[in-house]
Amino acid sequence: MKTYKPDQILYGQGQWKVRVVKDLGGSIEYLPLDKWSVPESEWGKTLVAAKELFKEKKRDKEP
Repeated sequence: MKTYKPDQILYGQGQWKVRVVKDLGGSIEYLPLDKWSVPESEWGKTLVAAKELFKEKKRDKEP
């Protein structure tokens, strides 16, 4: 069984990605945000906050 540790939230190529570090070996994998779901956890709240922040930054850039 793979265990992942969320590390960073990234936005690129039109989609959100979650950078996760595998517990064993420390190899890094990028998972699409829609495949990463940890309901009502601290990490889940962080994802929501990051999305909101991104929306605000995008809105600020619009003329």
